[in-house]
Amino acid sequence: MNTENIHILQNGKKRRNDQTKKRISRKSYVNRKSNNTIQEIPTSLLEPTCKCKYDCKNISWDWKLKLFNDYHRLANDSEQGTYILGLIQVTEINRRRHGQYSHPSHSHKQCTIKYSIPNDEGGVSQVCKTTFQNILGVKHRFLQTLQSKKKQGLSVYKDARSDNPKRKSFNNENIQQIIDHYNSFPKNASHYGRSKSKKEYLNPDLNYSRLFFAFKNQYPDSKVSYAYYKKVFKKQFSQLSFQRPRLQNKIIEIYKATNIV
Repeated sequence: MNTENIHILQNGKKRRNDQTKKRISRKSYVNRKSNNTIQEIPTSLLEPTCKCKYDCKNISWDWKLKLFNDYHRLANDSEQGTYILGLIQVTEINRRRHGQYSHPSHSHKQCTIKYSIPNDEGGVSQVCKTTFQNILGVKHRFLQTLQSKKKQGLSVYKDARSDNPKRKSFNNENIQQIIDHYNSFPKNASHYGRSKSKKEYLNPDLNYSRLFFAFKNQYPDSKVSYAYYKKVFKKQFSQLSFQRPRLQNKIIEIYKATNIV
């Protein structure tokens, strides 16, 4: 087996894991889709931006920075989520305001969420939602998920993405099967600049779906999915694509279809 091809895929997986760790710890990382460098949250976001009734403005800069760093030193999303679950409380609504509902049970709001942060005296201090998010650098969608977990009575958060038993893992044998299958098809060199270009083309009658169908016929017991099959193709055969049908053949087909020929 071509060990170089295997190392390329393994390095890609390692790179994605490194990006995830850097994202969790709020370090600069390169986005895997756009290749743009994502910087850590600017410290200006830690400044108080609220005008609430709590003492958010009295929290010192050094203490906010300590809380921010302590939170993002946690190993993964599960630990960070569990930490936040311990800082939010679900309570009953003390006073309802008049809304467009005939009974309180018809209101979309059935509880009050309170947010707290550790203080320098060993206790906790209640803050508003804006300050809570700014100090810890928590995204709105993640906080919504944790609120839902807290309403269910959960105190420990577990990221289901990290150890999902349904996720498929493919080994080196699967990769080699895909590579051998692609290499079994004849390829045409580029028509323009053959001495300079390494571009190659497969038969215009082929596409990803037909190749994958042929692969499953050749390896019926393989667990390789269509998405992974296509991913290996783009990764290992970057200079290979499907040849377009010649324009002359298209014209002939059009004439035949219109009964002109």
